[in-house]
Amino acid sequence: MPLAITLMAKLASAGETVHQLLSQWRTERTEILGQVGGDRRTSIEVSIKLSLDSRAVKANKDAIKLLGIFSMLPGGAAVSRLPDMCPSMPKWNAALRVLLNAALVYHNVDRSFIQVLSPIRSYIMLRHPLEEDPQLRDLRVSYYELAKKGKSQPGDPDFLTNVKELSAEETNMEAILFDALRRKGYVERNVLQASQDYSNYLYWTQPRTDVIEMVVQVARDSHSGELAGYLQSLGLMLEVRAQYDAALATLKEAQAEFVSLGHRFGAAECLRSIGDILIAQAQFDAAQTAVKEAHAEFISLGNRMCAAHCLSSLAQLLMVQAQYDAAQTVLKEVRADYIGVGDRVGAAACLTLLGQILGMQTQYDAAQKILKEAQAECTSIGDRLGATICLSALGDIMMRQTQYDAACTALKAAQREYISLGHTLGVADCLCTLGESLIMQGQYEVARSAVKEAQTQYINLGVRLGAAECQRLLGDILRMEKHYDEARTALKEAQGEYTSLGYRPGVAECLRSLGRILQVETQYDAAWDTLMEANTIFVAVEDRSGTADCQFTLGQISRIQGRFDEAIKQFEEARKLFSIIGRTSDAQLCSEELSSASAGYSSA
Repeated sequence: MPLAITLMAKLASAGETVHQLLSQWRTERTEILGQVGGDRRTSIEVSIKLSLDSRAVKANKDAIKLLGIFSMLPGGAAVSRLPDMCPSMPKWNAALRVLLNAALVYHNVDRSFIQVLSPIRSYIMLRHPLEEDPQLRDLRVSYYELAKKGKSQPGDPDFLTNVKELSAEETNMEAILFDALRRKGYVERNVLQASQDYSNYLYWTQPRTDVIEMVVQVARDSHSGELAGYLQSLGLMLEVRAQYDAALATLKEAQAEFVSLGHRFGAAECLRSIGDILIAQAQFDAAQTAVKEAHAEFISLGNRMCAAHCLSSLAQLLMVQAQYDAAQTVLKEVRADYIGVGDRVGAAACLTLLGQILGMQTQYDAAQKILKEAQAECTSIGDRLGATICLSALGDIMMRQTQYDAACTALKAAQREYISLGHTLGVADCLCTLGESLIMQGQYEVARSAVKEAQTQYINLGVRLGAAECQRLLGDILRMEKHYDEARTALKEAQGEYTSLGYRPGVAECLRSLGRILQVETQYDAAWDTLMEANTIFVAVEDRSGTADCQFTLGQISRIQGRFDEAIKQFEEARKLFSIIGRTSDAQLCSEELSSASAGYSSA
């Protein structure tokens, strides 16, 4: 039923005569037409005004003010929170009954929320807005108190409960905060603090920068002494969204602000975050300098937990540089520190990195066990990003074990979660791994599309290592399609980028593919030298899968050149490694090659 008719019917049922209503409606319509002109909204506005002027509404001094409160809340007002919202309105229950009887508000299905239709909300906001009166102050304060729950983080006993409460009030919270932040004149500090607390909730659940960006702008305009902290919050939000260039600039500004204030702790925190971003951008030397400097500062300040965060960052740096043993040693020590101080997020993050390292070392069963343990811990404490990182790492391992369907399911689920979290880097990582999986299944065109999309995202994010990985995969696709010259060009470009970044596993991957091209072109001596170089690196970084691949191809070259005794040793070594890491079909190929090499050896 149209809203205007509903409102008029309610007035009639409340005792207003039809003659009175018609006369009032004509009078009010003439007045409104004179103000705004005639359109479809005129009847609704007239009916709303008549409802507000009715005897029942006018007789209750709180009714219109309560309607003003409800109109400030586009998500509806939780009935359970009304006492907190209206402490200076002790008889809000009576006012609510009046509004319900007049159809100006209504209950939702389970009667837990009071809601206002959009035309009524708009009318009240325009013609009866809450100004700086006690009702508006009470409403804001109630939401500022609720925003304090955003200070908690995964691992805190009440984190999941707080997330549930805040998620139910997101629409209202943002309406209240934006209204307060946009008001002209001085913005009180408690408004800025509440906005920062709420942004911390967003950081852990669905990172968005709109709220904290407005806080920063207001703080700049008012020359607030709290600007450094707000900039730091914005920088961290940009970092988790993988907007690295913007995050770097923001954190450097925050660091400078902290230094100017003599705030050593805040400056050190910014420096550590800068180091983490530099790691993601593969600026390893600069990253090491930043993180070590921050670590020394935290030690000087006696902050054990933040010093542990720095060591965790250094372990991640060691991991991407393929210094796996050193990384594992640091991570085990840091994890013990995290457990000691009750930091479950940090402890779970260390466990995730340990699982990823084992995956890189092709210790797949151990890696899966640890990653599943880390995933369960992240899920239990509400760390969505941590749990998603574990899921994508598990998908990568499944792919390397040729469990393609399971890998695809895991990676697509992780990709959806990354998209929900606004984590562009995670989305790119999933696309890249899915592309690699498609290459292994021979679906080259689909793979090329996925890898190119991932590469574009990496380039936009400034993640050189990811872009180089995509370039290598594109080279492998060309190799599989027998476009050897183009493949060689792409692989050498990727190799050069890996070399400049100091990423040895990537260099080895490129050399292995280049060696295979030379093998197909029957340039056996050059192929041998290239594959031996790749094999040396794979052994050094403890990549048994890469080592097995090289041994297999070297065995083929040895057999072709009639060196059957060498071929037998190489096929046996490759078969042993393939069996250990679960590549059973490749182990079977080794057995077939062994039979051929043994027959050649016998007849030689």
